Amino acid sequence: MEGETHTLMVAAGEGGARLDRYLSARLEGVSRARIQKLIAEGCVSADGVPVTDSSLKIKENQQVDVFIPPVK
Repeated sequence: MEGETHTLMVAAGEGGARLDRYLSARLEGVSRARIQKLIAEGCVSADGVPVTDSSLKIKENQQVDVFIPPVK
């Protein structure tokens, strides 16, 4: 079974938020704890660069990609 990939563009006014909080608000049905785990596992990138810090401050017009593997 394959996972799913989400590509998000940070809109005007959303810059400066923590990455984990931004993603938990944008990805319906995915808990903040799960998002923090995905970030730690290298499943999240910002502008093509893998991110491993949940507290990273996002920037306007930044592209955030999230790969959510299937639940085992």
